[in-house]
Amino acid sequence: MPMKFNASLLLTLSLVALSSACENAPETERISRPFAYEGYSEAVFDNVERSSTYVTMSDGARIAAEVYLPTGFSGDGAEPRKFPTISVLTPYMRLRVNTETGEIIPRQSSRPDETVENFTSHGYAFVVADTRNYGASEGSALGFGWRYQKDAGELIDWIAEQPWSDQNVGMVGGSHPGWTQIAAASNKPAALKA
Repeated sequence: MPMKFNASLLLTLSLVALSSACENAPETERISRPFAYEGYSEAVFDNVERSSTYVTMSDGARIAAEVYLPTGFSGDGAEPRKFPTISVLTPYMRLRVNTETGEIIPRQSSRPDETVENFTSHGYAFVVADTRNYGASEGSALGFGWRYQKDAGELIDWIAEQPWSDQNVGMVGGSHPGWTQIAAASNKPAALKA
């Protein structure tokens, strides 16, 4: 019996100490509402690496994509080498060019808080791809047709196969990019989580 009492006493004292420590810890305000999401994680990357690539679809058409990877880790512990990924598949061009300066400007999502920097600073890779027959992508298909559905699923599968991917992919965007989220989900790719 004394052993049970000591274990119970130790457990009780540990819970009291933990409860006291939690009460004294500074609380970060968490905000989650449309167009505002703060206080859930810290920005631990301070730079981003961009690369352009083509993703070959099963029919041979090449889809143009921009890949943004977090760099400049400033968090605790070892720097992650694999990242969850946020993806956008869009006919609205993955890049645009400032005609006055020639500067290449990355496509952002349709929401102001869905920027490349916001996602990469919190440890997400970000992939923006032109749908087939738009931007620098090849191929042709009727809009909102079966081929777009197949492309969306194949893009998710490609992301999951990359050495920097932790095989967890989410998608963002409204309007046509919102429709491509439904198209991707219809293929049930294992890596698509949200």
